[in-house]
Amino acid sequence: MNLRKKTLLVMAAMLILVLAIGAFIVETIFLNSYRQLEQRDIQTDITRFDKALEYEMQRIGALTYDWAAWDDTYRFMQDKNTAYITSNLMVDTLQNLELNFMLFYSTSQTVHFFKATALEGDDYYLSVYELDEYFAENPELISLEKEPTAISGIIDVAGLPVLVASQPILTSQDEGPPMGRLVFGKILSGSLLEHLHLMTGEQISISPLDQAGLTSDQLEQLALLPPEEAVLIYTTPDDTIFAAAPIRDWSEQAIFILTVDKPREIFRQGRASMLRLGTAFLLAGLIGGSMALLFLEKGVISKLTRLNSALQNIRSLGYSDQSLVIPGDDEITSLSRELEDTLKELSHAHADVNNHLNFQRLLVKLSTTFINLPISQIDAHITKALKTIGELAGADRSYVFLRRVNEPHIVDNTHEWCRRGIQSVKSMLQGIEEPSLPWFFRRLRRGESILIPQQRNANCCKPNPSARWLWSPCRQADC
Repeated sequence: MNLRKKTLLVMAAMLILVLAIGAFIVETIFLNSYRQLEQRDIQTDITRFDKALEYEMQRIGALTYDWAAWDDTYRFMQDKNTAYITSNLMVDTLQNLELNFMLFYSTSQTVHFFKATALEGDDYYLSVYELDEYFAENPELISLEKEPTAISGIIDVAGLPVLVASQPILTSQDEGPPMGRLVFGKILSGSLLEHLHLMTGEQISISPLDQAGLTSDQLEQLALLPPEEAVLIYTTPDDTIFAAAPIRDWSEQAIFILTVDKPREIFRQGRASMLRLGTAFLLAGLIGGSMALLFLEKGVISKLTRLNSALQNIRSLGYSDQSLVIPGDDEITSLSRELEDTLKELSHAHADVNNHLNFQRLLVKLSTTFINLPISQIDAHITKALKTIGELAGADRSYVFLRRVNEPHIVDNTHEWCRRGIQSVKSMLQGIEEPSLPWFFRRLRRGESILIPQQRNANCCKPNPSARWLWSPCRQADC
């Protein structure tokens, strides 16, 4: 797998990892906060309903007290005079008071007077028999034993939630003895439920425990919660959130379930916001990743590819001083320069080794040739050998100098080879005395080779002052 594919895989893996981490953060932090917010919102709806219901109970309680602590009512309970009925218990009285019924109970807990109606929006009418049956089963609401007090709450009559308030009937000065109890009531449905719906702004339904649509586990969970915290909140797959809370009667027993359901607007808006944010992050990641890939392609991968191609060409065809330098001023450019310098050094070293080997082979060949030559042919072969050595070294001239037998401090050029087109200087290189070049001859005497890159002041080199000269000592026994 090449570097380009690896880079793409790494960038894709990083993008997927970032998106996975982002999704985890969104799910565990942001969306969870939206869930908590919608739960608090629907919890607030339950609280608003409780407040509205409490307000309605207080209104009914105040009306009951106004009618129960009244001399006319007190006298009516004694003589059941028709003037009271005619003046106060007219057809529109319950409609004006927004009540479904009023019950006058005597001290013997029997119905003294009953009046009922159906308010606007109600589809049920409570009869005196249904109400009297309930109060007969729950006499505490109409009892005058001990010290009679006001009682209010919600009761279950024929499966309907009914708000009731019970007050002892006293004089206008709140004096007794009580002449019975006055009970006002209003069915929690129809116009009242619509009124509560308008006050809370949510869709509200009230159902008996066995018709609320809750499982036995959910009902048990509600029963275990403290009354002030008894709210069960759950969601459905169709993006609806429900809240269920028990409605307790006057004795604090759960008799109905209040249900509030609403679309999950808060969560949907939060999810949409997170989706937009995630899309923005994804686009930013794609753009950033594309820019990073483009930078890597232009600044790194393409350069490395060019360098790799150049090295493969060198491997296939050999190095011939071609340039490997990648334009730029970064590390890859520096690396290409270092590689080129290294290849040049290796090439030069390889050339030197080859030259050395070729020279060694030449020496072996020449030595073999000279060993078997007669003396009369030695001079001719020396010249021939000088030609071979000169051509191998790429020189223009090659010489052999010998010391004079009687004058060893003087050397003469005895043999010379010149490349075609090069003038001979053999006649000018005769009788060279050592004192004239003490440093030169001292090194030769020590067996050292001498390389003169550019000749300046050497009498032996006057014919070509810009030439390069190489002098190597040769003992007579070696020649």
